[in-house]
Amino acid sequence: MKRGCGIAAAVLLAWGCAPGVVRTPVFRHPEFTVPCEVAVLPVINRTRDARAAAVVRELMCDVLVSRGYRVLPVDWVDARLADAGYTDTELALLAPREDLAGALTTTVFVVGALQSGERTPVGLFEKRTVRLSAEIMHGATTYWRGALEATRYGMRTADVAAVSAGQASRSRRAPVRRVRRASGAGESDRHPLRDDLATVVSALLAEVPGETGREISW
Repeated sequence: MKRGCGIAAAVLLAWGCAPGVVRTPVFRHPEFTVPCEVAVLPVINRTRDARAAAVVRELMCDVLVSRGYRVLPVDWVDARLADAGYTDTELALLAPREDLAGALTTTVFVVGALQSGERTPVGLFEKRTVRLSAEIMHGATTYWRGALEATRYGMRTADVAAVSAGQASRSRRAPVRRVRRASGAGESDRHPLRDDLATVVSALLAEVPGETGREISW
């Protein structure tokens, strides 16, 4: 009984507490309707985590597709931006919108800015904070703008693994069977904040006009 309670507690701690969300009031242009095609530009990264921006961009594309938008492939977008001389997202946003539209064959752009993505140790737990803003622009007009900050506490990843391993080793019902992961099936390349980033992206873009009801499997 105690073992079962311990495992349940470990699982609960691994998921972390429900995130606290602070949302900046969303701006939406009265003429904004769902465009059929958008280009998600590289996310502006204000953090020290070089990988986080690419993860956020991928998640933004997934959410927008689920809401009925036709999202241009990011590799194609990057190649066209590079061909046009726009290798920096912030500099590209200073360019005339018609130039970007000509390079990307669309006039609707989505720009995200990751302000914070932090994991702060707090005893056995860690505090995870993500701040993200996004903007949808059509030419020189802002169609939609929003920002969101989410904070939650969860057990450290290493501690969760240690607790799970300890519970398994104390089990006497069956011998431990070791299974070798298939190549490419491991979690070593998974970003440690991916679940938190996915939560924030989903919550933020939920305010964007579009279809609902499609599930995303991350």
